[in-house]
Amino acid sequence: MTDNQTGEGGGTQPKKHGWWRTVPKAGVSSTVATSLLVIVGVWGVIATGQSLQLSERAWVSVVSAQVNPTPAGLPLHYHVAAVNSGKQPALDVAFSQDTGEIAVPPGNDLNGVTLRENTTCRGLAPLKGGGIIAPGTTMFRNTDSGRGEHPVFIDKNFLNGDSMIFVQGCVAYRTFNTIHHTGYCLVIIPVMGYPPPPAAAPAPSSNATAPNPPPPVVTPAGASSPSTSPPAKVITSVEVDNCPTGNTAD
Repeated sequence: MTDNQTGEGGGTQPKKHGWWRTVPKAGVSSTVATSLLVIVGVWGVIATGQSLQLSERAWVSVVSAQVNPTPAGLPLHYHVAAVNSGKQPALDVAFSQDTGEIAVPPGNDLNGVTLRENTTCRGLAPLKGGGIIAPGTTMFRNTDSGRGEHPVFIDKNFLNGDSMIFVQGCVAYRTFNTIHHTGYCLVIIPVMGYPPPPAAAPAPSSNATAPNPPPPVVTPAGASSPSTSPPAKVITSVEVDNCPTGNTAD
């Protein structure tokens, strides 16, 4: 439909309208509704895809560390256990770490302990062709406290149970073609104790000849009896606990 309008020469010319004037109102409403449905449908597909990735992706966490016997003067040797609790493999796995040593708090209470910020995830990217952690499996990474920006070596404070070593690290990996990081922090506390007593000698058989008993120890008059010093304490095991801060995941 067109209307007439006066032209420059005084004549009449057909008046043009926009396309929306030529479309019935019901058609405009239908077009807008269809567009909204398309937008909502696309957004639903995106949201569903994101939810699917969250439920099906790989999730890597470091759950523990096991310490290998290490003599004084050397870095502490240990390996961390990285577990994939997700449903997809973690690809191109890469590790970064740093260490430190602090005094053991009273009662080994870590709640009041403040450690430096865990910066090991900064700049860490998945390693092309690196390790793979299949779903439901664990990767063990052997390492030592001599690596990173703050290397730590076993000293008398650690051997005496007066200090503990903390390990800060990060795991980078790829899943669904996206990059993820898991930061972790573990504290290694020595547990001191006495070595177990030597095993008793087997009892002689009834047919064996009993050995002659050793002569009695005679203490001269005026001399003190020899004293037996207690055995020296040794590290019988270590405790591994989570740091108050430094455990993150994305």
